[in-house]
Amino acid sequence: MRSGKMPTERGLSLVLTVAITSMLCSPVLCSKLNFRHHDGHPHASLIADTATMELPEQIEEFAMTDVQLTDGSAFKQATQLNLDYLLMLNPDQLLYSFRVTANLSTQGAKPYGGWEAPTIEVRGHFVGHYLSATAMMWASTQNGTIKKNMDYVVAEMKKCQDAMKTGYLAAFPTSWFDRLESLKGVWAPYYTIHKIMAGLFDQYRLAGNPNSLNMAVAIARYFHQRTVLVIEQNTIARWESILNNEFGGMNEVLYNLYKETGQQFLADFAHLFDKPVLMGPLAVNADLLTGLHANTHIPEVIGAARRFEVVEDPKYADIVMYFWTLLNSTRTYATGGSNSGEHWPAPHRLGDTLGPGTEETCTTYNILKVTRHLFKWTGSAALADFYERALLNGILGVQRPGDPGVSLYMLPLGPGNSKPGAGHGWGTPFDSFWCCYGTAVESFSKLTDSIFFKSTSTLYVNQYINSILHFNKSLAVYAELQSNFPAPAWNTSANPPPNPVATLSLVSPTGLMIRFNATIMLRIPMWSVATSIEVNNEPFSGPIVAGTYANLTRTWTIGARIMISFVPKLHIESILDDRPMFKSLTAIFYGPLLLVGMTTQDRSLILDNEQIKDVASWVTPAPYSDELHSLCLHSAQTTFIHHSGFEVWVQQSPADPTQGTFQHDSTFRVTPGSSGAGSVRLQAFNYPGFYISAKGMDQQLAVLQDDGSAAFKTDSEFETVTMGSGTALKLGDGYMSTYKTAKNAITLQSVPASASDHAAFFSASTFDMAIPNARYKLFSFIASGHNRQYLLEPLNAVVDEEYTAYFNVTVQA
Repeated sequence: MRSGKMPTERGLSLVLTVAITSMLCSPVLCSKLNFRHHDGHPHASLIADTATMELPEQIEEFAMTDVQLTDGSAFKQATQLNLDYLLMLNPDQLLYSFRVTANLSTQGAKPYGGWEAPTIEVRGHFVGHYLSATAMMWASTQNGTIKKNMDYVVAEMKKCQDAMKTGYLAAFPTSWFDRLESLKGVWAPYYTIHKIMAGLFDQYRLAGNPNSLNMAVAIARYFHQRTVLVIEQNTIARWESILNNEFGGMNEVLYNLYKETGQQFLADFAHLFDKPVLMGPLAVNADLLTGLHANTHIPEVIGAARRFEVVEDPKYADIVMYFWTLLNSTRTYATGGSNSGEHWPAPHRLGDTLGPGTEETCTTYNILKVTRHLFKWTGSAALADFYERALLNGILGVQRPGDPGVSLYMLPLGPGNSKPGAGHGWGTPFDSFWCCYGTAVESFSKLTDSIFFKSTSTLYVNQYINSILHFNKSLAVYAELQSNFPAPAWNTSANPPPNPVATLSLVSPTGLMIRFNATIMLRIPMWSVATSIEVNNEPFSGPIVAGTYANLTRTWTIGARIMISFVPKLHIESILDDRPMFKSLTAIFYGPLLLVGMTTQDRSLILDNEQIKDVASWVTPAPYSDELHSLCLHSAQTTFIHHSGFEVWVQQSPADPTQGTFQHDSTFRVTPGSSGAGSVRLQAFNYPGFYISAKGMDQQLAVLQDDGSAAFKTDSEFETVTMGSGTALKLGDGYMSTYKTAKNAITLQSVPASASDHAAFFSASTFDMAIPNARYKLFSFIASGHNRQYLLEPLNAVVDEEYTAYFNVTVQA
C-alpha cells in the first residue's frame, strides 16, 4: 500500500458505454494459447469470444462452515498459527482509536503501534481486516473465544458509531475526508473505510451478527450523501480526481451490500467507484498498467467482478478477464505475484525488477480473489492451477513458522535475498499492522474457501489440501480429502520423499449404506506428467488429461474411495522479459513448487545442449542420508564449526538457532575420503560441491568449490584422530583449531612446542560429531551445472536463509 500525498494517475477518462467485443479468457474454451513457458506449456491465458463462449453450469463455493482443515498439512499448521495470533490481540487495544474518535473512554487500554498507532492516518484499517479474519476463522473452526472477541469488537464499534450520530465510523476524524475532497494530501481514508465496511459485512455474512450489516449500510449512506454534495458543488471531475487516492475495494463492498439489501443507492454509489481511468482502457483491451500502484488497482478489478455478478453488466466480465490475462502474460513472476516496489513494470520487463521489494504480498492475496471469481465463471482448470501456484509460492511462506504474528510485507525474489532482508523484513505482532498484515490474517483464515466448489450435482476438487467437506447435507455425506503433496506438514522429514498421492473418501456418521448420484470433477494438474486414478481399487478408465478435470459420474455409496497418484515434473520457466540480457533468467519448479537456490549473489548455471532438454538430468533429489552432521567443540557442546562468507569459524549456537542462517551454515555432509580409514571430507550442507579446505599452515580454513584437481582433494581430506578425550581433524602436520585465533577463526595449526600449552590447544582442536542442526526439507534438490552445484529448497519452506529465485541459465555448445 502506498503512502503520502495523493498521487496523480495517468489522465485518461473513458466513458464506460463503449461497445465491447473484446476477447474473454478461458484456456479450456479456446485454443489461442499465445503465452508459453520454457517447456512449451501455456502460461495460463484466458482468451475466448464473448459472443460464443458457453459458460458452464453455475459454479459456487461451499459455505466456509462446511469445510474444515485436517491434520498433516502445512495449511492446517498455518491456520493454527494465525488463530494463535488472532487470540493474542487485545480487543480494547484494537478499539483504542475508534473510541478516541467517538470521544468515548478507551477503557484504560494502550494503543497498538505500527500502522495502528494514533499518529498514523490509516489507523483502523487492520481492525477491519481483523473483523473479516475472525469471521472467517470462526466459520472454519467454531472457536468460541474468537466468537466472543469479535462480537465484543462489533458491539463496541456500534457504540462508537452511535456516539457519532451520523453513521460515520472510523478510527480518524471526518476531517480526513475534508482534505481528500479538497484534493489536499491525505494517505488513503477510503481504503481504510473499505476494510471496516468489508469486515462488518463479513461479520454479518459469515457469523450472522445482527448489527453489523446495518452498521455497514449506515457508513455507506453517510459517504453517499457526502459524495452527492461533492459532485453537486464541484462536478463529476472533482470526484474522478478524488478516485486517484487509493480506495481499496469500495466498489466491491458496496455491490455486496446492494446484493444483500436491494437498496439502489448502494449500487449507484458502487458504480461511482468503478474508476474510468482504469476500467476504460481495460474495456478496450488497452494496456496502461505500467507504473500503476498494483494494490490500488487489483481491488478495483475485484469490484468490477462483483458488478458483473450482481448487476449483470457483461462488459465488466470482459474487463476482469482481460485484466487477468494481461497481468499473467506480461508481468507475473514465478510465484504468481506481479509487482516490484508495489508498482507494475513495463510489459515483458521483469528481469531488472528482482530484489527485496519484489513482491507485495497484498497483491497476491487480491489476485487470488480475482482468480476465484474467474473460476466460478469459467470452470477452468488452468485457473485452479494458477490459484495453487500463487497460494503455495506467494502466500504460504509469508508466515514465520512457530512465531504467531510474524509475517512479511514483501516476498523478495532477487539474487541472494532473504525474507528478513525484504522490504520491511519480518514484522512484529504488535508494532507492524501493515496492509499485508491485514491480508495475511485473512489469507490464513480462509484457506478452506477454494479447496472445493460445486454446481447442481457436481463436486469440483480444486486443491489437494487435507480437509473434510460436508458434501451432501440432506444425506449426511462427507468427503474426506488427504494428500501428502504439495504441502505436507512443516518439519516433516522423509527418506526419500513419499510418492505424491491424494485420496478422497466418502463417509457418513449415520452408518447407513447411502447411495446417491453425483459427478466428482478431479483437477488433473498441469504439473503432473502421469496421473492415475483408482476408484475402490479399480483403475479409472475415463480420460485423464493434464490441465483439465477428470469426470467421475456414477452412483456413489458410502465407503467409496478415490486415489489419485501424481508424478510431478521438474520443469523450468523463463522470466517474462524479451530483452536478450534477461531472457536466460530461469525459475525451477518441482510440480507447482518454486525451488530456490540456497545461495548469495551467485546464480549462474551452465548447461549443455542435452541437459537443457531434460531438467531431471541436472536437477536431482537431495541425498537424504545419515551423512549429515554438525561438529561441536568437545569442550563446548553448543559451539559449532560453521562457515560465513566462505570462511570457517566456530560460533556458539544463538538463543534461537532457527533465526538467521546458523543452522544451514553449521551443518555438513561428512563423507569418507579416499586416503584410507578415518579420512573424511566436510561438504557444506547449503553449498553442495563446496568443501572445507586448507590454504596452508596458520591460515584460516575456507569453504571452496571442488575443482576436481588432485591438489584440491589433498587439501580437503582430513584424518580423524584421537586427541585427549575427543576427536581431532588432521591434515598433514596441522590440526583444525581455534587456538589463539582472532574472532574464533579456524586455522590449520601445529601442536605447540610447549607442553604447558597442550591442554588449551587440545580443547580448541577437538570436536564431536553431533546431530545435524539442519536437515534437507521435503522436496529439496541439487541443481548441477558445469560450473557449480546449488541446493534447491521450496520457497515456501525457506525461513531466514539467503536464496535466489531465478538462475542465469546458459547453454554451452
